[in-house]
Amino acid sequence: MNRLRHLMSLCIFISLMACEQNEDWVVNEPMQSFEENPEYAPLNTIPDWVSEKVTPKEYELWRTMSSRYEINYSFLKKDISEKRKKEIYDCINNICERIEKGQINKYEGFLNIADEDGTTLSDSQYFGRIATRSPEGGAEYKTNGCTLYTHSLGPYIKAAVTYKKSDDDVAITSSSVYTGSPYLGNDPSFSGASSVSYDKDKKLIAASCSGTLSFKDGSRKVEVTVQKTGFMIP
Repeated sequence: MNRLRHLMSLCIFISLMACEQNEDWVVNEPMQSFEENPEYAPLNTIPDWVSEKVTPKEYELWRTMSSRYEINYSFLKKDISEKRKKEIYDCINNICERIEKGQINKYEGFLNIADEDGTTLSDSQYFGRIATRSPEGGAEYKTNGCTLYTHSLGPYIKAAVTYKKSDDDVAITSSSVYTGSPYLGNDPSFSGASSVSYDKDKKLIAASCSGTLSFKDGSRKVEVTVQKTGFMIP
């Protein structure tokens, strides 16, 4: 019996030593929670400060929107022209009508609102837009990158979109999904499918990805299954 216990202890010790020496082990982690993505308010939640930036009627529209989307309200902290405000609320009114009619009856994903034309874009922003030129048939805009997923350790997945916008349509001219991290050594990469399209019924640009985000965390390799969708009011 003592010899058996000794052999079992020896096997456990050898197994632990092997794990310590293996620098390429994989950790499968669950999808990210809201606490890791604080720029988006959870479903049915509106930050307290929003009520100071909108009218009571507008607030009710956002209440309806929050039942289907996790919304980034940061655009309300910036100056918004009357023209841009009308564009935003025309889209919001349309979506709210569809929600109330039951045409949008489930969780949709993240919602971002493009910044005013001419905004200086930075990598820390989510959906911003800037007019690059005004060709015949409508102005062309470029987003700096929509965050579809951000891991608590830093790596993220973003979508960049260039599109032409006229009075009654939006045409995607180019798009890409890419990874990055604010920290050196993460070396993130994404494998899977992605798509960017314009939903004429909702009047939203939709960016989505489904696959695996891989990155390094010190000596270990982390793999996260990601299936995310982000929307933008263009």
